[in-house]
Amino acid sequence: MHRPVGVYCILLILGIRGLAQTAGSEKMQEPFAWSCHGHPYVGVFASVPFHRTFPDLEFRLTDPLGRTAGYGSHKKKIPYSNYGKTVLPSHPEGSKSLELAVCRAVPGRYTIQVRPHTKLHYTFMITGEDGKYGNESQMASFDGDRNRTCRFWFNFDFKDGKVQIRWSDETGRRLETPECGENPKIGNDRNITFLHPSSNWQ
Repeated sequence: MHRPVGVYCILLILGIRGLAQTAGSEKMQEPFAWSCHGHPYVGVFASVPFHRTFPDLEFRLTDPLGRTAGYGSHKKKIPYSNYGKTVLPSHPEGSKSLELAVCRAVPGRYTIQVRPHTKLHYTFMITGEDGKYGNESQMASFDGDRNRTCRFWFNFDFKDGKVQIRWSDETGRRLETPECGENPKIGNDRNITFLHPSSNWQ
């Protein structure tokens, strides 16, 4: 179910341009987007209201070429991708999110498969950049259940300095309000793709 996104998402938006920290580590690092300067970029951020805890879910992203990154990704992985829990050092108790970022992203339709581990209300923010000056973001909120694995689709395109992020259905038809496309569970494996440090992107 889609709900209006509150002001709590502002912290997450600002966080793309601030410093980030990988959860469970004291090492400070730049956010994934900074490591992708000069290249097309797609970022997917999952959070819960007020960002005070990490969302109890996992998700996987499939790009237009059929490559995957994130939870349960298979052998055909998206190159130059990062997936993990991040916070802002300047506001660690109110900026927690689960982030998946793709550098050198290709245009086309992407699929998000999300697997909640418990019943929760969560928000996805999708950000796209063309590697120059164009950028756009879209957000939507949902009610998740541990027994319900969902798929969501969005289109990423850029041309002549204009970037477009648009929610869609499985056929590519544009949606103003994304809806859960039910899907069999992603799997029980914990094959999570992490590419660190960010120098692996170059």
